[in-house]
Amino acid sequence: MSADVGGIRTANLGGEVGRRGLLGMNPVLAAVWGVAVACAVVSFLFIGGMTGGAVGIAIGAVVGSTTWSSDDQPSRAERWLLGWRDRRRRKHGEHIFWSAADRGEVTGVPAPAYDPAADPAWELPFFCGRVEPLPLAETGFDALFILRHSNPGEKNNYLSVTLAVEGVKGGLQSNSSYAAVWRSFGYVQAELAKAGSFIRGVHMLHRSVPADITPHIKWYQDRIVVDPHLNLEMLAANYDQVIEQVQPLAEEHRVYVVVKIPVSNEFITEARTRDEFGGVRRAEVGWASVVKDELERLERLLSGAGWGRIEVLGERRTAALIRALQNPDYALDDDRDVDWETCWQSYIGGTDSVVVAGKWHTRCAQVPPGAIAPAELGPLWLQPLLVGVEADEGREDLPRASTIRTVSVRIDFIPDAMARAEAIKDVTQDVSTRIRNRKKGKISDGTAEVMLSASERRNTDLRPGSGVHGSAYSMAISVTGRDEEDLRRACLRVEHAAGSSVINRLAWQDNWHDIAQVSTLPLCRGMAGVKAARTA
Repeated sequence: MSADVGGIRTANLGGEVGRRGLLGMNPVLAAVWGVAVACAVVSFLFIGGMTGGAVGIAIGAVVGSTTWSSDDQPSRAERWLLGWRDRRRRKHGEHIFWSAADRGEVTGVPAPAYDPAADPAWELPFFCGRVEPLPLAETGFDALFILRHSNPGEKNNYLSVTLAVEGVKGGLQSNSSYAAVWRSFGYVQAELAKAGSFIRGVHMLHRSVPADITPHIKWYQDRIVVDPHLNLEMLAANYDQVIEQVQPLAEEHRVYVVVKIPVSNEFITEARTRDEFGGVRRAEVGWASVVKDELERLERLLSGAGWGRIEVLGERRTAALIRALQNPDYALDDDRDVDWETCWQSYIGGTDSVVVAGKWHTRCAQVPPGAIAPAELGPLWLQPLLVGVEADEGREDLPRASTIRTVSVRIDFIPDAMARAEAIKDVTQDVSTRIRNRKKGKISDGTAEVMLSASERRNTDLRPGSGVHGSAYSMAISVTGRDEEDLRRACLRVEHAAGSSVINRLAWQDNWHDIAQVSTLPLCRGMAGVKAARTA
């Protein structure tokens, strides 16, 4: 995998290897420290004595417990708060969900493992938050399946729609061909980030599952084995052996794109001009009309960028995808007898994994900030993680099998003016840091130079008239195994593949895998709202 494509830089994602701000720490933490120090000084000067000393010691303990680790690990205080939150949510059963099928709501007969006393009776999994389909029956937009999300912390409610895309075709293509498609996708993002677009973010999912080669087996059996005139029995037998060896290792790779459309004031204003249907004004009709136009525009952009066939998924296909991402027993396109209410699978979240449907063990990881090496990345930089993870060799009680995984990337768009202002601020700070280190005679470990290079590059890319906009991204990975040991080995293989994709570390979400799995489902979740993106 070469990053040198005709002398043109394709991407740099890992230049932010340290923190900016006071003492290189989180601004909120710096403010807390400032208040704590001020309180300590006041208590010493005005209270004095043992009481003042005790207050000072207590404040010092608070400051010490909130110190951030140098390796990006949570502070002691943060770990305590996370532990307290985890105990509280488990007490309320937020880590458990029983599906409608297991409760007996579908067949009338509960599953043998179902325990009504241990059922928190969630209508949807707790990690879904507040989400519901937009009612579009008999409006002329019945084929659309639009989800409305209204979760705390979001400035606006937002709508999401899922698309299945063919993706870039493989084969004997050069790096320059892949780079051309990749750059075209950059242009697509720039178009979506413009002020006239209502799409403010995309969520891309890459799913890898064992391939079903049954159609191929049936084809060669019908065409070769049954022909009595060609005497191909030996060839057919050898082919059977090859199929038997290849079948457990074959993988199927599928790509999906979820669009995020905030219900902003501009969106509502535009929707109000289209909300009349049958002589009655219905807000969801106007919303669906705007969304439909945005999807058609996105389809044209992606087709022009070489992404192949694109399909907007309706309710059954979206529900089938959600079900299959949780439970690999189901095919990604198997939309028989499934809808929004019945696609959710039973699970119990544990410390090391979340157990889905009583058999599949899944772990989830986030790619932490700074985990991607600050190197120039070519168009195939993620290839080892997407399609290069080795299969499991199996053991006596488990056959060989490919590694089931989902790679999720969430991107929020930031208008160019706001991104440019942030880049200028970062360049100014990085330059001052370099000057300050020179005056002190401090020898840098390379972090300051990398940070300055990254901010200068962003400032150059975002120059007025370039057509480049800003973005904030996050990456998550889920890995599924047939039992705990199979999952452990699968996670090791995924970590090795991530290392080959210049991802230095994966932060496994221990104790929180049941919640973290939402970042690898087509709901456009998994990243705290970026301030610049929230104001878009």
